[in-house]
Amino acid sequence: MGQFNPVREPPPAPLTPILDAKGNTLNVTDLYEKVVLLNLWATWSAPCVREMPPLDRLQAALGSDEFMVLALSIDRGGL
Repeated sequence: MGQFNPVREPPPAPLTPILDAKGNTLNVTDLYEKVVLLNLWATWSAPCVREMPPLDRLQAALGSDEFMVLALSIDRGGL
């Protein structure tokens, strides 16, 4: 096993824009000062699909300027 070197400062987050469910652009800078529950999921994954309703309810109950659930699909090609 190789030796690990600690990172003194974390690298900046990528500035790749994300499209939300309504087609609006979301940038990493929009998430500053906010607690984000990031859920990576795929439409073809049955366990992922099953966990969407509880995550939607969590966002509906607690979503605010301070907290959001961000479900980021890894699907490609418009599935």
